Amino acid sequence: MILENKSEPLLVLPKSRMAKDWVLLILSILLCVVCAAAFTAGLWWFNTVKWGAETWSDMQLQELIYTLMMPLDGTNSAMIADHINTCVKPAVFFGVIVLAILILFLLLRRKNLLHIGRIAAVVAGIIFAVIGFASAWEVLDMSGYIAAQEEYSSFKDENYVNPAVVPLEFPEEKRNLIYIFLESVENTFADKESGGAFEKNVIPELTEISLKNQNFNGGSGKLNGGFSMTGGTWTMGAMFSQTTGLPLLIPVERNSMSLQDEFFPGVTSLGDILKKEGYNQSLVVGSDAAFGGRKLYFSQHGDFNMRDYYYYVEKGKIPEDYYVWWGFEDSYLFEFAKEELLDLAGQDKPFNMTMLTVDTHFEDGYVCDRCEDEFDEQYSNVYACSSKQVSEFIQWIQKQDFYENTTVIVAGDHKTMDKDYCSTVPGEYDRTVYYTIINSAVEPEQNIERQFSTLDYFPTTLAAMGVKIPGERLGLGVNLFSSEKTLYELYGRTLFEQGLSSPSELYDELTAGIDTNYAAVEVGEYDLESKTIEIKGIDLPLNDNALGAICYVWPFDHDEMQQRYDGEKIGEDDWSFLVPLSDFDYMNGKYHIHIYGNNPMKNNFIADSTMVIDDPDSEDAGAALIKAEAELIPGEYDYATGRFSVRFTNVPDSIVSLEGAVWTKSDQSDLRWYEMYPGEDGSYYFDVSSSDFGAVGIVYNIQAIGINFSGVSSVLTTYSGVVG
Repeated sequence: MILENKSEPLLVLPKSRMAKDWVLLILSILLCVVCAAAFTAGLWWFNTVKWGAETWSDMQLQELIYTLMMPLDGTNSAMIADHINTCVKPAVFFGVIVLAILILFLLLRRKNLLHIGRIAAVVAGIIFAVIGFASAWEVLDMSGYIAAQEEYSSFKDENYVNPAVVPLEFPEEKRNLIYIFLESVENTFADKESGGAFEKNVIPELTEISLKNQNFNGGSGKLNGGFSMTGGTWTMGAMFSQTTGLPLLIPVERNSMSLQDEFFPGVTSLGDILKKEGYNQSLVVGSDAAFGGRKLYFSQHGDFNMRDYYYYVEKGKIPEDYYVWWGFEDSYLFEFAKEELLDLAGQDKPFNMTMLTVDTHFEDGYVCDRCEDEFDEQYSNVYACSSKQVSEFIQWIQKQDFYENTTVIVAGDHKTMDKDYCSTVPGEYDRTVYYTIINSAVEPEQNIERQFSTLDYFPTTLAAMGVKIPGERLGLGVNLFSSEKTLYELYGRTLFEQGLSSPSELYDELTAGIDTNYAAVEVGEYDLESKTIEIKGIDLPLNDNALGAICYVWPFDHDEMQQRYDGEKIGEDDWSFLVPLSDFDYMNGKYHIHIYGNNPMKNNFIADSTMVIDDPDSEDAGAALIKAEAELIPGEYDYATGRFSVRFTNVPDSIVSLEGAVWTKSDQSDLRWYEMYPGEDGSYYFDVSSSDFGAVGIVYNIQAIGINFSGVSSVLTTYSGVVG
């Protein structure tokens, strides 16, 4: 019996299909695309919220808004790539799968499955979006922020105490002050027994120092420190908060205050108070003091002597071409700080030396010559090394004649911004920044454990120097030696944060003079013909005495390759810098970009950005110029051994691995690989045996293959000729 095939074709398209049928088909396909797009968007948003929470473990909405206000050119390009790989690509991948399934249902004319599939795709997208939005709402405390922004709050206005009108009473013999800001150091890094959250203490010396001195723990034997609040969670914000009792809430990107003419001129800071009392003051940092507005702030508020990277280069303390991490490492910083202290102590005025460490900056910190390999994680080893160096520095201070009349404050600036270093810390653990006072002039009125923020450090520092403060409050801070309750203790963290974030008449007045238009950096496309990349500085606010604009470029983790480029003016305030990639051996990866005003005495920092070089046609562009310099030279054939040596000269600095390739047949069927070994003259060598190829006196093809820092391999140079 013959069975008739009753199966239907995948898609029936009669020859006489009406136009409306085509329209319905197209609309049906478009509907599938829309449903799949809804699914993709929902999944992307869900992934983005999850990624953001993991990347910035303690991000606040106020900080996120500041970050989004930055021009895209200044955005961390590696972070953008991470977002694309983690959030965008998975969403697009699964979105395409959903679309393919829906189109398949359409082709098979499975109307019920198609209808269910479309609804399921949209519902799934909505569910992902709702979950993501709910998570963002909770993580960023959006309800609190929105409530705070709906109307002006009197919180800051009512609680602010203007230091300029408080009659402070200094002791007859004024005490010196040493204020040590520790980059990204928090109490979390100590062991649990000491009040930290780690199984093994990575800051044992700092822990001992804090527990032996004053941290307002009420004798509990645990570490105690301040909570970093809104406006004080990055370095400049932290330095401002701890020395003014105010959050650094500004209508521009948080590190762009260096581009302003003034830095909160209406604020009275610790530096202002000490200057009025006749103190000599110095700021000692291992980087460019201008970054983030530090130079502007400390110059205008206390007339500090600037002792930064460029100062020590100018003084010949470090070579002009020496630049690591952010400038120079902390081992130099502590030695220079000792010299500065001895100089200040030798004068006939009281002094204040403020300093900032840098080795423990995220990500993972800087490994110096003193770092040991005690822990599995690099960042832990860097913190352990920093702990030892701070301890040694304090021990040195305590041996000096000036110590008896000197108060020492050691304070973390903010919590670490490393996205995964504290990933195992329980959510219920309260992460506070490191804080201790050494050789205080007073003792607490009550021996109780205090809860406080870094805003309270301002009046507490003065009190530790023996200064009497009527009312025990300055700025939004409270003297912790007193029995006066802190705003944190009075309101709790949530209400305190809301009060700090809310608009206020006080901050309208303080920020009225801030210019919200600041420089931008634009990175152009790679030009194959000129083998350059053009970098533009837009709206550069050069000083009147500036000779022009200059740009420094160097690959991440390779500070020794930093290059300077003079700018060409292309507009009223716009400058162009041409960067030949041959300067970096065409290395792939991420690059730093810093733009400065070229001033006669000292260059002023203006803007920074990053760029990513991703294999700019290296075979046609990069390798071509490298080949012009590199050379393969076969040596004389040794008939006794049947071998000859190949020498490779002018090896590019970016190459970390070399191999030689040799063949004689056109189809490369006799191709052999050889490992190169370095010679004393800087060249590389490998030996070739003619027995491997069966003859001499024939044409040998020889190539040098190199792998650069980024792991990209390329043919560096080729030789073809008769050997033997």
